[in-house]
Amino acid sequence: MTITIEVTEHEPNSKFGFKTTSGPIQAQQVFSLEPIAGGTRLTMALELANPELAAPARQQWDNDLLVLKQLLEAQA
Repeated sequence: MTITIEVTEHEPNSKFGFKTTSGPIQAQQVFSLEPIAGGTRLTMALELANPELAAPARQQWDNDLLVLKQLLEAQA
């Protein structure tokens, strides 16, 4: 799948946001980072133009985060 995005927010080491400008999925997404004891908290907000995609998107996001966590912990 190919999409084009436009960066809508950028605060170094703190926040990154974008929206799609072309492609099959219309969405806006913001990632926020905040330091916490022993690491960093990542918060993601996603708005989809088609609400029927919310459940599959959440499932994919949860799976991707689990894989990332496993990779990072394996390197530690």
